Amino acid sequence: MKTRDAPRGGTPRWSALPLAAILAAAAPSLFAQDAGDGYDFAGGYVEGSGPGRALIGLGAFNAFNRDNADVDVKNDEPSFEARAEYQWGRKWYGLGPVAGFLGNFDGGLFGYGGLYLDFVPTPGWVITPMGGAGAYSRGDSKELGGTFNFILQLDVARQFGNASRLGVRLTHLSSAGINDPNPGVNSLLVIWSFPFDL
Repeated sequence: MKTRDAPRGGTPRWSALPLAAILAAAAPSLFAQDAGDGYDFAGGYVEGSGPGRALIGLGAFNAFNRDNADVDVKNDEPSFEARAEYQWGRKWYGLGPVAGFLGNFDGGLFGYGGLYLDFVPTPGWVITPMGGAGAYSRGDSKELGGTFNFILQLDVARQFGNASRLGVRLTHLSSAGINDPNPGVNSLLVIWSFPFDL
């Protein structure tokens, strides 16, 4: 019995089916309203356009030390970190622009920009993923291999009646292999944000 070969490159034709299914499920909600509106998704709600938010955070830079001892990384120790960030309220299908800045007590600085999304799984709780890129100045802090780095982060926060939020944030910085070495660094922060329009 003859079987159909996978296309060139070795990737089966059905490998894109899960992504296609997710897009098909989300499409009716995404395109049934204006780009600035929120929409239902995965049993929760993705917030649309609204007020901007100012955010401050305090915690640990390089909170989880897991680097291989064979990799020569300068100052692989935790340090106190402070963070300031602004999330613009104007969104496009739930995605809004964000810009921020972090500094630690070893002189490390990182300025970044990216996109974020607010997902409300149940009233009063907000999960906010964010992705972006920026520039790192080491000072006497951890060596990340170069200036350019990506940033990924995830917030889980409780929203109060005045729309302020208190939560925790996990952040990962790395160059995705562009820099050598590329040890990456993780931060764990307590965050507070509040509505604030520029």
